[in-house]
Amino acid sequence: IGGHGEDSVGGGPGRDVVYGNFFNDSLHGGDDADTLYGGQGNDELEGSGGDSGQF
Repeated sequence: IGGHGEDSVGGGPGRDVVYGNFFNDSLHGGDDADTLYGGQGNDELEGSGGDSGQF
């Protein structure tokens, strides 16, 4: 889980749920089905393998 702005958050193998908070976050999912939530503005969400949902 990212805090206030400009966080880089990476999920490992398995199903990850990753939340970016506020702005300028870089979120990366691992191998399986990941769910990535970007916060307010300028988020970069990247799901690797599996079925990834990006919001």
